[in-house]
Amino acid sequence: MDFSETWANLTQAQGTVIGAVITMTAAVGGVILGWLLFSGRVKSLEEALKVSEASVQNHLQDSESRLQEHLRLRQAAFDEYASVQKETLSSLMRQLTQVSGSVADIPTSASSPVSPNQQEDRDSLRADWTRIRDHLDTIADDAKIDGRTRAKYARVDRRQYGELVTAMDNDHNLDADAALYREAIDLWHKFRNGRSTPSKPEVQKMQELAEKLTR
Repeated sequence: MDFSETWANLTQAQGTVIGAVITMTAAVGGVILGWLLFSGRVKSLEEALKVSEASVQNHLQDSESRLQEHLRLRQAAFDEYASVQKETLSSLMRQLTQVSGSVADIPTSASSPVSPNQQEDRDSLRADWTRIRDHLDTIADDAKIDGRTRAKYARVDRRQYGELVTAMDNDHNLDADAALYREAIDLWHKFRNGRSTPSKPEVQKMQELAEKLTR
C-alpha cells in the first residue's frame, strides 16, 4: 500500500488522533532522553550542594569558635588590667594612709630637754604604738575586705584612730578586742604631743599591747 495515498485518504479526525499520538510519543521520549542525559548531573548537583552546605556550616562554626576565643582573650586581658589597676590604687591608698598616720603622730610642740633614759622611753612608746598603728592600717586595707569598705576606712582621719577602730569593729573586721586598740590609742594620745615622758609602767603597757595586737 502506498503510504502517501493512505495518508491522503485519512479523514481530519484520524489525522488529529495520529498527530496527538506522535506528539505524546515524542514528549515521552524527550522525558526519557532528558532523564538519561541529566540524571547523573542532577545527582552531582545535589551532592555539590550538600558539600557546599557542609563547608559553610564548618566555616561558620570555625568563625564562631575563633570569635569566642578572641572575646575570651580580650576579657582576660581586661580583667588582668583591672586587677593591676586595682592593686596599684590599693597600694597608693595604703601609702597615703601610712603617711597620714605618720604625719598625725608628729609632736605638735617642741619637747623640753630630757635625759637619755627618758628619751629612750619616749622612743620605745612611739615604736610600739607605730607597730600597732601600722598593723591596724594593714587590716583596714586587707584585700579580703570589700573595696568600698576599704575606701571608707581610708577616708577616716588618721588623727582619730578611735573612729577607725569603731568603724572596723562595727563591720566585724578587727582581729582582736576593740577595747585593746582603744587602750593603746588613749595611752598614745597622752604623749603624742611630745610634752611629757611616759613612765616605765606605761612604756611596759604599750609594749604588752603591741605584742597582743600584732602577733
